[in-house]
Amino acid sequence: HELKVGTDSADEVATDTCVIDLLVSIAKAAAESARAQLIFEPYPSIVDPDNPRKFLYSPDAKNFDLVRKVFSAFPSFADLMQVDSGLQLKRRLQERHSHGFLVLQWVISSNRSHIVRLSVERHLPSMRTPHQFL
Repeated sequence: HELKVGTDSADEVATDTCVIDLLVSIAKAAAESARAQLIFEPYPSIVDPDNPRKFLYSPDAKNFDLVRKVFSAFPSFADLMQVDSGLQLKRRLQERHSHGFLVLQWVISSNRSHIVRLSVERHLPSMRTPHQFL
């Protein structure tokens, strides 16, 4: 399955849902950690779409409570897989928290690694899980 994460049909990007779920889970766990100050890096740098001179999130003014609130408002990925377009995804996330879509875009764009889901034939039987990535 793929999740549409572009802002409109002109720049839609389809990304494997399992990979996005993994990235969001890792970011959420880091933000909720007692060590968030150390491990939630990089901290988001997100400009307010309604006021481009203002940052909603800035590494210079970290607000972990706000980040935690946004992540806790995310719908389940099973729910997000039901969307048909990037616009629908944006609406669904913004219904839960006005910054939801912006934070999802940040999670995906700030990923400094290349993560792919392994095909079934490449799974390691010793791992005993269908959720295997490289």
